[in-house]
Amino acid sequence: MSSPLAPFLILALVGVFTYAIWRPWICFTLVLVFPVIEQSIQSYIPFFQNPANFSLLNFVIAGLVGITVSVRFFNSPESFRYFLNPVFILAFTLQLFSYVSLVWTPEYENGFLLSLANYPYAILYIIFTPLLLSSLDDFRRVRLPITLIGTVALIFFFFGPTVRLLGTRLVSYITSNEYSNPLVLARVGVTVLVSALLTRTEGLAKWVTPALLGAGIFGLGMAILSGSRGQVVLGVLVVGVLYPFAREIKDIKNFFSLFFGLFVIFGLIYIAASVFITGDNLERWSGDSITGGAAGRLELVVDTFIPWLNSPSAWLFGN
Repeated sequence: MSSPLAPFLILALVGVFTYAIWRPWICFTLVLVFPVIEQSIQSYIPFFQNPANFSLLNFVIAGLVGITVSVRFFNSPESFRYFLNPVFILAFTLQLFSYVSLVWTPEYENGFLLSLANYPYAILYIIFTPLLLSSLDDFRRVRLPITLIGTVALIFFFFGPTVRLLGTRLVSYITSNEYSNPLVLARVGVTVLVSALLTRTEGLAKWVTPALLGAGIFGLGMAILSGSRGQVVLGVLVVGVLYPFAREIKDIKNFFSLFFGLFVIFGLIYIAASVFITGDNLERWSGDSITGGAAGRLELVVDTFIPWLNSPSAWLFGN
């Protein structure tokens, strides 16, 4: 073990993975957060830093999902009756169409290799993961677990022995020439931010509200350290837009309470930005840098659409 925190990480994983077998919404949460969990495991346990062992962790989460789905089927087979819904059919059809498009792509070899490398993820995320939830009540059960498990995963990652800044991005150096994907860190951090700050706490203990605020701000901070500006900006906008909808306004008192809550949240977001945006990454988060990055990406989008607009048949069958 390369860190005194490694035994705690192992105990936490064994406990939550075992618990998730009988709690599908916990398993669903683990699937969403697993990329950061995987990076933390690789940071603390040298065995998983060997490229030959990278796939073992993917087999672990896939096996957990398979076992949980099987247990759920035997316990309540009726919960699968809504599996073939329009959203699933659309997602499945789009994925199949992406494979069919290999027939006419000018980069068949690269496309085939990428598809071959990623098809297990497509099967996991499109087919098996939706089997873990079947109702809005199941989705509601995810809110607190994703905040808790996501925050714990981010804390373990932050203190990982191989984690340090690569320029302006916080990454884990898995090998001497390979490091973790900072976009994954941003995605989980923003997910924690949104779930924590939009969760209603009526009927819960008083300490839950400050705990959620702390978790949300920490998630935002980790997303900032990842250097992923687009995800951070979008996450903050989502919180600002959806916060009024997440709070029921019954009277004038609730109305003012809503605006006070927004004031507190954006005040905390400002403090978090001041803490996590320092001299090392200040330039990346400047207004000019963010605007320039957005303009560059918009230009790429326009460049992509121009050939399609000039050749409508390419919308389905490529150029």
